[in-house]
This record gives sequence, C-alpha cells and structure tokens, in this order.
Amino acid sequence: MKKIDKYIQEKIKDCDNKVIVITGANSGLGFESMKVLASKNAHIIMACRSFERANKAREKVIEEYPKSKIDILEYDQSSFASIDNFIVKLKDTYPHIDALICNAGIFHPEIGRTTKDNFPLTIGTNYLGLFYLVEKLRDDYLKDSKLILVSSIVYKYVKISNYDFLTKENYKAFKQYSLSKLCIARYYEYLKNNTNLDVYLMHPGVSGTNIFTSPTSSYKRWFKNLANKLLPLVVHSPKKAALGISLLSANDYANHTFLGPRGPFEISGYPRIINLRKNGRLDSEILYQETKKAIKDGANYVECK
Repeated sequence: MKKIDKYIQEKIKDCDNKVIVITGANSGLGFESMKVLASKNAHIIMACRSFERANKAREKVIEEYPKSKIDILEYDQSSFASIDNFIVKLKDTYPHIDALICNAGIFHPEIGRTTKDNFPLTIGTNYLGLFYLVEKLRDDYLKDSKLILVSSIVYKYVKISNYDFLTKENYKAFKQYSLSKLCIARYYEYLKNNTNLDVYLMHPGVSGTNIFTSPTSSYKRWFKNLANKLLPLVVHSPKKAALGISLLSANDYANHTFLGPRGPFEISGYPRIINLRKNGRLDSEILYQETKKAIKDGANYVECK
C-alpha cells in the first residue's frame, strides 16, 4: 500500500452517507477529494458546469468504487442565474447537506472575458460567484452544515489597495487570480467573526493539477504541454494536495480550522493546522461591504440577502 493510501485509510474517517456538495468536482482538487470521500461512503453531489465532463468523472470514480453514490447538478459559478437555479434544485432534492465544499475556480483565462453578469471572469467566477452562493444559503440552509472554502498559497503574496478589481479588469491574469484567492481568505475571516457558521479554510500548496492546462486557460499549447510534464516532477500530487478538503469534510475539527501543507513554506506535504496570514485578516468587513455593493450595482443583480 502506498504511503498516501495508508494515510487516507488511517487518518480520514468514514463519512457514513454524509451528503457532501463539491463545486468543480469533475477535475483537479475537486475530483481528487470526491474520490477520497466516495471511498469513505459519502453521498457526493457534483456541482459542475458541464454535465458531460461531470458524468465522465463520475463514471471513473464508480469504476474504482462501485458502491459510490454520486449525483450531478448543473452549476456555473460565473452566472448568478445558474447559481440561483442550482440552489432551487439543491434545496428541493436535498433538504439537508453535511458539507458544502467551495472548490470551483478558473486560472489565467483570456484577457477581456467576462462572467454572464459582466464581471471580470477570474474574480467573478472564483470569488463573486462563491460569495453569491454562500450568501444565498448561509442563514438557513447551511446553519447545520460545514462550509469549506478553498483558497490558494498565493493569497499570501498580494495586497488590496482599492476595490476596483471587483468590477474592472485592471490587473494581469495572475494577479487577478491571486486577488480572488485573497478575497476568499478574507471572506472566511468575515464569516468566522460575524456568523455562527461552521466555516473552514484550506489551501493546497503547489500541485500539478490541471490548473495550467484547463480549457479556460489562455496559456499557449506548448506551455500547457510543458507544464503537464514538468509540474508533477517538482510539486506534490493533486491527490495529496486535496487531502485537506477531505479531512475537513470527514473529521471533527474545531470550528474555523485552516489547513495547509506542513512542508517548508507551505508548498507541499500532508495537511496541518496553520494560521491565516495578516493580509488575510485585514479589512474583511470592508471587503464584504464592497463585494455586496459590486454585486448590487452589477448588470444582472439579484438581491443576495
């Protein structure tokens, strides 16, 4: 047995048919966490933009774990209308869930692309869509559920000087991605301090997922091919990177736990409890109000609260 499989067997508890929703479950960290949680008897709800890609991922997991219970709901985090439709179907079909894992996101799309609601695509998908989903659910549907937010190691290396990035594409692609992940960290901080939610945060370190090679990535084909070959040689595997999600979903951690890799500089390694850096704690209430204002002033606004 491989070391990581032994870790999963020994460290991650059985889920006993817990209902767990994973956004972006068809690839990357979402797919890896789905596999682990399915092996632990969770009932998985895949919230994915493409039913076809989601079903292919579902079939792969069921092939490995034939007793898996996995459903699919259409969910496009770049569209408030899609999120609204998802919420209706989710509530109608599943009166209670045990955990919502907010994992969906994109990286480095083409410049100038926007969400269905005319926000910059990266910030609109990675943060505004997540914010919109959670705000719609948090006062009733999530009050007895775990909320697990997935950030990134890059949150530590960016600052917010003003909030124009919420509505305007004023920064290069990587900075937009970094800002979106910092916003998720600050949203976690806001929820931790201002609500009664069981809210958790994790970042996966640096991993060889499909983040560079996904269909939405604007990188050249030669770079995607190179990244696909080299990344797995120098960073930890998606399977290991996703362990924090599975641990927070299945195990009994204290509320507000933040998990990240235990290795040097939090780049790789098995998960451990870490502290949120200062820039993740700063001005979380200001960001919250600025986010609500940005969504309210947006093209296709639907009241969050």
